[in-house]
Amino acid sequence: DDRCVIVVTGPIGYGKSRFIRRHLLPALHKQQRKVALLEHRFSSEFGQHARQPPKELAFKEATANVFDFGGGCVCCSPRGDVERRTRELMAAAIKKKVPLDTIVLETTGVADPLVFAECCPRAFNARKALVVCVCLAKETAPCEA
Repeated sequence: DDRCVIVVTGPIGYGKSRFIRRHLLPALHKQQRKVALLEHRFSSEFGQHARQPPKELAFKEATANVFDFGGGCVCCSPRGDVERRTRELMAAAIKKKVPLDTIVLETTGVADPLVFAECCPRAFNARKALVVCVCLAKETAPCEA
């Protein structure tokens, strides 16, 4: 079984959603992975607004917003809402007869990614979890050796 959970973390505004939608999901789609996406609930106070589900997902409904407690992340309830949403996505995939094999979970830098790397694979019956940290890189001057 090659089920996998990919936890994407990094501070608010560092481009996690952009990385997921522009790079990670297309790369997984190219590898013919059947992907579901767990995103933190969009908060207008953080300048985030609901978007269309990415076309690279296993099926149109293979995305879920995870409840936050006003903090803009899923760090407040990793074992409750994340596990519940993961199981709901798995049930939807079974109903649609889609062999879901990858879950991408977007958190923030406030969240402890190891907690999610532990609880999400357990709910998804996955053997492995990968953690990707998105950070900003800014070149101010050329490096000198």
